[in-house]
Amino acid sequence: MRIQERFEQLEARERTLVMIFGAVLAALIFLVVPLVVTGTLSGMRDDNEQLREAIQAVYDGHEDIALRKAENQSIDARYKSPAPALAGFLSKLAQKNDIDIKSSQDRPSVPHGTDYEERSTKLDLEKTGMYNIAKFMESIERAGYPLSISRISLTKSQVDSYRVNMTVAAYHRTEASKKKKSPAASDEDEDEE
Repeated sequence: MRIQERFEQLEARERTLVMIFGAVLAALIFLVVPLVVTGTLSGMRDDNEQLREAIQAVYDGHEDIALRKAENQSIDARYKSPAPALAGFLSKLAQKNDIDIKSSQDRPSVPHGTDYEERSTKLDLEKTGMYNIAKFMESIERAGYPLSISRISLTKSQVDSYRVNMTVAAYHRTEASKKKKSPAASDEDEDEE
């Protein structure tokens, strides 16, 4: 027997119930299924968006890491060549900027941690114009060595004439930090003991 024949054998009340059941079933199929699918797709979209943001954060992190690595390499490159003797070097820079150094005094070296050391020189300049002082300080900064002006004192003596006391420091790596012990060398040291 086919479905149509069975449906015709049912009473009118049973046919109405079957038709209502079919309408409810069709409504469920056409309403609930799309809602479930929409909810699932919405959840998947949110997950995909979170994954996109995480991937973008990783890509952005690569750029930051590359920038930091480049900065570290530029700092390391700056320390590759040690600064020259400060008194003579500063004297040459002063002559280029029309400055007379009245006196210069080298200070003792000061260690900074285990890898770096600071050498400094105290300079006394007399009757120097502000423009020349600024150019001199700029030439110290642009020298290409790890130099800094760690202290400066300006005293006005006349119109655009100053007495200047400054301390210029040079930083360099110590030999111990440049020569890291190799594993073979440390094994030989242990054998000797």
